[in-house]
Amino acid sequence: MGSILASTRRRTGKRPPVLDARDVLVQPRRLLETLCESVEIPFSERMLSWPAGRRDTDGVWAKYWYEAVEKSTGFQPYRPKKERLPASLQPLLEECMPYYEKLHALRLQP
Repeated sequence: MGSILASTRRRTGKRPPVLDARDVLVQPRRLLETLCESVEIPFSERMLSWPAGRRDTDGVWAKYWYEAVEKSTGFQPYRPKKERLPASLQPLLEECMPYYEKLHALRLQP
C-alpha cells in the first residue's frame, strides 16, 4: 500500500480513514458521521455548514486556489465532471488508477 498509509498504520496501529470526495458530496452528513465514529470524536452539525470567508488555518496557498472554498457555506451537491481528459494525460491516469483503486477499496463508506 502507499507509503503514507502504511507508515500511519505502523505508527498508530490503526488503518487511517480514507475518504472519496464524491462520497462526501453525495452524503455529507452520513459520511462525516462515519468518519467521526472511525476516529472516535463526536459528530457536530457545525461540520455541515460554515461561514464564508478566509481562515487563518487556510495557509499561504489559500489566495491561489481557495477562492471557491472561501465563498462556500456548505457542501455542494456532487456533479460529475463533463470535461474529457486530454489524451496526453491518459498514460498518467493509467499509471495512477491502480493506486486509486486500492485506496477506493479501503475508503469509509456511508
